[in-house]
Amino acid sequence: MRASATLEDAEAEAQRLRDEAELQRLEAEEAREQLEAEREAHRKAAAAAKEELDRAKAALDAARRDHDAEVARRRAGMDSDADAREAALRDQAKRDRDALEAERAALAKAKAEMEKARADADAERKRRDAADAEARRKRDEEERQRLAAQEEALKRRQAEIDAARGDASADAKRLREEADKLRAEAAAMKRQLEAERAAHAKEKKQADADLEAALLELEESENANEARFKQQQAELDAARKALEAEQAALKKRVAFVEEAERSRAEEEAELRRRQEAVDAAVAEAIAPIQDECNKAKRRQTEQRAALREALELASTLKLDLNEAAARDGGQGAQSQRAVKTHVDSFDAWSVRYGKLLS
Repeated sequence: MRASATLEDAEAEAQRLRDEAELQRLEAEEAREQLEAEREAHRKAAAAAKEELDRAKAALDAARRDHDAEVARRRAGMDSDADAREAALRDQAKRDRDALEAERAALAKAKAEMEKARADADAERKRRDAADAEARRKRDEEERQRLAAQEEALKRRQAEIDAARGDASADAKRLREEADKLRAEAAAMKRQLEAERAAHAKEKKQADADLEAALLELEESENANEARFKQQQAELDAARKALEAEQAALKKRVAFVEEAERSRAEEEAELRRRQEAVDAAVAEAIAPIQDECNKAKRRQTEQRAALREALELASTLKLDLNEAAARDGGQGAQSQRAVKTHVDSFDAWSVRYGKLLS
């Protein structure tokens, strides 16, 4: 009866050990899930920092491309007004400087946010590490106390089992084997938990290294941007000096052109005076000739009127001659030849003076 009670107690203790092992497994699973959540949070923070860095780089590249395009456009338009170009260059340089300052502020803000995120992560990690250490200490203490109690209980039960050896020896051996197995499982789970903690610490270290690398890359990019800004500022200064030299040359050219225009205006005024004098002389010389021409035209008009009257009279005479020839009716060849001679002379005279009239 005593051996049966001892066996039941040993089975109950074994069940309790199994329950505790299951509880430790659940705690290890919960710790693993917590580690996964922390790892995911670190990945998201690193991805967000990288995206912010990429956006800053893209904005800086766009500003640099706009600045390069503006510089190229200004260099291509060197023949336009020098003052306007210089003002545009100054405005563009100011805009570029403001854009770079804004970009630098954004980069500094991103760097500060990354530093804050890293500090928050470090603080959270330290807090979790402290909490984990305290929890581990408490669990280890409880585990030591529980194992000591179990060991004392097992010793007592072992003594009782040894006293109640006989038929219960096989059950006691089985219980000892189960207890040893449970202790081995508990030790294995403990080693697994320690390995997972070491892996988590390694992942945290890698995340910190990645964050440091991102910050270093951000600082290098900022230094490169600063150097590029200084180079562009030097180029703008050189362009400004070239514009000033070109402006001076342009002023000299404008003065030369103005002097040439004044000389040309004086020459044109002299030419106009000479042309007016020539026109007056020509008009004075042509006036008598024009009067003679007008008189000749009037005489020619009078002569044409007289010729028309003569032609009309001759035409009337021709008709009279033809009528007279018809009345004679053939009174002699001599009379007909005389009439024909007068008519032919009249026709020749009419043709010649008709051409003159036309």
